[in-house]
Amino acid sequence: MADKRLKANPIEVRGNTYQVYLTDHNEFVAEVPLGDGEKKVVSSKTIEGLRDLLGNVTRRKAIKVAVPFVEVMGTKLRDGVATGIHQGSGKVLVAWADGHKDQIGGYYTQKYLRPLDPAERVELQRLLEEDKKASDALQEFLRKRYTEVANLVKKAIEEVERKEQTGAAK
Repeated sequence: MADKRLKANPIEVRGNTYQVYLTDHNEFVAEVPLGDGEKKVVSSKTIEGLRDLLGNVTRRKAIKVAVPFVEVMGTKLRDGVATGIHQGSGKVLVAWADGHKDQIGGYYTQKYLRPLDPAERVELQRLLEEDKKASDALQEFLRKRYTEVANLVKKAIEEVERKEQTGAAK
């Protein structure tokens, strides 16, 4: 870069920070390290254009994979295939067995299972159904026994006060 440059505010693209310079030709310029000491210089008339160019230069090559897994949803099992990582969000791209496509990860992290053989699926399904029945029975047991402790305390205080008033009236 033979022309004079003024240091401008750095910008962040894909989690990396790039120092931006303004040239005497009114262009925004940044350098992208390519490895082995090599750099690629990108420039644009606008900062937005520079940000877009940096995004294009640093974009990873899209690689498709097929990683099968199983999701447990309540008592149901859902088969999926992870196909890659979304360039922008960093989430895992998924194709579900029903044809639906999705992204998983980010704030909603879950545990997923490796593919299951038929015997494991049967056993897991049985365990999930037993767990649901036990959970439902527990919730019903608790529901019938819930109480409002504050109301019980208020009633007990009222009873003591009533007895005191009755005793004082004698």
